[in-house]
Amino acid sequence: AGGADPFGLGAPWAADFAPLSANKYDVKTSTALTLRAKGDGVANDAPAIQAAIDLATKKGGIVYLPAGTYYIGGNGSAVIGLILRPNVVLQGHSSADTKIVYGPRGSVGSSYYFIAVYTNPATKLAGIADLSLQNTDTTSLNISPLAMGDPNDSENFLQRVNWDLGSGKSLVMGGERIAIENSTIRQAANSQYPRSDGGTGIGPLMLCPITNIYFSNNTVSWASGNICLNHMTNGIIENNHFTRIASDQIVAGPAQTSWPYVGKPIAVGDVVQRTPGRVISADFGTNSVFQNNIFDTSGGVIKYNWNDGETILSEAGSYLPQEDSGTVTAKKDAYNVMGQSANSQPWNYDPTVPYVLALVTGPGAGQWRNITGFSNNTFTLDKPLDLYAEVGDHFIIAHPGYLNVIIRNNTMSGNPFGVAMFDGTFINVSVTGNTMTDNGGVYLSPSQNTRSSYKTFSTYRNIEINNNIIKNKSGYYPAYININFRLVDQTTFFGRSLDTVEVRGNQLTARPGTNLSIFPFSEGYGNLVWYQTGMNTYVEQNKTPIVGTMLQGNFCTNCPVNYKLTGGDLNTVIWNGALINTGGYQSTFSTDLRIDNNTNVTSVGTIIGYD
Repeated sequence: AGGADPFGLGAPWAADFAPLSANKYDVKTSTALTLRAKGDGVANDAPAIQAAIDLATKKGGIVYLPAGTYYIGGNGSAVIGLILRPNVVLQGHSSADTKIVYGPRGSVGSSYYFIAVYTNPATKLAGIADLSLQNTDTTSLNISPLAMGDPNDSENFLQRVNWDLGSGKSLVMGGERIAIENSTIRQAANSQYPRSDGGTGIGPLMLCPITNIYFSNNTVSWASGNICLNHMTNGIIENNHFTRIASDQIVAGPAQTSWPYVGKPIAVGDVVQRTPGRVISADFGTNSVFQNNIFDTSGGVIKYNWNDGETILSEAGSYLPQEDSGTVTAKKDAYNVMGQSANSQPWNYDPTVPYVLALVTGPGAGQWRNITGFSNNTFTLDKPLDLYAEVGDHFIIAHPGYLNVIIRNNTMSGNPFGVAMFDGTFINVSVTGNTMTDNGGVYLSPSQNTRSSYKTFSTYRNIEINNNIIKNKSGYYPAYININFRLVDQTTFFGRSLDTVEVRGNQLTARPGTNLSIFPFSEGYGNLVWYQTGMNTYVEQNKTPIVGTMLQGNFCTNCPVNYKLTGGDLNTVIWNGALINTGGYQSTFSTDLRIDNNTNVTSVGTIIGYD
């Protein structure tokens, strides 16, 4: 390899690897090495390959593995196969004929663990190219394929790699300026990380936290858990094929009857997914795009018994929220907001990650700004507010679940849910041009809640869901685009949550007879408030957490109800909505319901019309 981009990464920093081409160490024949590898799949070649890596790192170079099979251990006292050093690329002849294998040869004890490839903290300019790697264990031993997850790592890559993780742990990469391209990664069903609720298993990739990642033209398949892309900044995830294998299922016995369930309790004899799972978990994404990917399933139909199964999900930290809410206590200026947390305790603010502030009541409601400083309960903003925050106004601070994220032109099939934004704060998000077949739909599910003792209030600004095609062909999962604000454990609204969500040009196709009882969403378009506080009485204050939703040019074929509205909606527009049915199916164009039985208020200011 040579030239300005010797490994074909296509990244702005790819040329930094060019000097490495001047030094190439063939592990079988290089005269610079006193210990040489055999590549026969029998001898332990780890010492020879490691010696070549240690030599190459001194000046920078390529450690070259000719065609062959190289065993790097996992059977003796060593707990690490190879340590990949800075300024070193481990390169094979090709992934078709050059393989590294690892794993125990015989029985091992319960304390066994092994890391195939490890990097020290702050590793820079390291990569693996043109190789196959295989974990030979099939019994879920504690085996890690790659431990390269230090946040100070930089300019590292996988290129044209075929990695069989077996039943081992996730491949871990983190840091900044990372490329994973043209590679195949497979993982079998596994029992890593047993959970208290009975589930076990972990997914194939843990790429978090990570900045400036290019993940392109890869094929990834797995049966347990999910891919982690949490805390991703400046990420491009494109032209990949992700396949979740449905076959990690069991016939429920007595132990499974105590598992969490959806719809109905698990009974002995039910076929259920053995472990929770989804495709991608992407909490706290910033300036990133998911585009032109294929998401599908194989090996049967995914069972929906764990209340999961999203294709792309951000739940903004779930039970570990990075957000808080409060009230303005003193009027400051256009660049500063002073207030008290709603919990009467220190603000849940982390200056090491991006936070925003959004006003949710008062004359300035709807405005949001980036936070640049914090002192004495006063937040300093990057840009001036158009209208100052007044005493008594409510506001939130949050590390956004998404900030400037695009999900477009992806093809999805076979997963219970499509694109999901749950809890948290989401700003500048576009979900456009995706095709979902038997893959659920798109939902936004903000909430007013108490999480980890913090009173949280979701804020969604500048969200568009446009030109998606969503079909329920087989009756497994409903087709929908659903906006539902959840008042979880309080009885009055804190403020304005969703502001001018645009839903335009989408095509839904429902399937009559689909069992909707186990799913949270029915088929069609929803713009709803869910009151979930249980026995406590809802207090009507004529406030509206959902403002200005635009539903334009959408249609739904064979939907029981095309558009569902509730109280708590303000100024919803339904325009040029087409009611299309086949086979004589009868449907309702729209419904408008009360939030709770003790109020007569339904939506306010709704407009339904046509050009």
